[in-house]
Amino acid sequence: MLFLLAACGGTRGVAEFAAYSEAYAAQQRQGDAVLDAFAVAERRLILRESGTSGIIEPFDPNKAAYYVDGVDGPYTAGLRATLSALGGYNATLLGLANGEAADALAGRAAGILRDLGSAGGILTAGLGPAGAVAAPATKDALAGAIGIAETIFGGLAAADARNRFRAELAAAHPVMKDILAGLRGATPAMFLVFERSRIDPATRADTASGLTPDQETALEQDRRLLAGWVLLLDSTARAMDAAVAAATADGPAIRFTELADQATELRVLAETVRATRTR
Repeated sequence: MLFLLAACGGTRGVAEFAAYSEAYAAQQRQGDAVLDAFAVAERRLILRESGTSGIIEPFDPNKAAYYVDGVDGPYTAGLRATLSALGGYNATLLGLANGEAADALAGRAAGILRDLGSAGGILTAGLGPAGAVAAPATKDALAGAIGIAETIFGGLAAADARNRFRAELAAAHPVMKDILAGLRGATPAMFLVFERSRIDPATRADTASGLTPDQETALEQDRRLLAGWVLLLDSTARAMDAAVAAATADGPAIRFTELADQATELRVLAETVRATRTR
């Protein structure tokens, strides 16, 4: 969005767009924290269910990521690649605004394309072993938008003119917003993974949920974690709308005020969610 201002040689709105960029980075850090927790749940679910037969399980190369600590399982990896593509989109906008050359911007677009390709490939493959819990819902929420975005950024990865980046990055905004909505739509399926991962067959409680009181408390923490992320995704979508409106309006002063307000709201919400998560 800043690139539209820079193209006109003006400086109005630079501070507001910079604030938006910082607020976006803050919410993305919270998204990464959610996915860190989800990675633990995904691994716990698969390894726990693999060990319920009472025999030594043979080595399964499709579960390799679950055997190595600190490596995302396929489900988490697909979601993280999607989040990374969104971050790359914002970084590319700022690069254009800061006067980066076309070849540098093409490199950024290639990075976005790699992230989208990784996410799309994992979705197509069914999100790995944990995807059996709720893969269709996540795939339906994200696959279409990711496919459209791949087409856009596939062309930009070979672009050699800044004017083309200016037009295509603006045109990409609706589909990137759809990807944000897709991540939001994937959260009910993510919660199912959290829930299943909390049920330990070896100590399954004699309750309707199969959870002990401590496990139910932990699951409610998972619910709050996802709820905070949903609020941040919603706030991010509003901030992106304000940024586009500010960059394209005939009377930008009012639009800049709206952008500043939305950026502040996003930053404050990110700080609130972080504080709640770390209590």
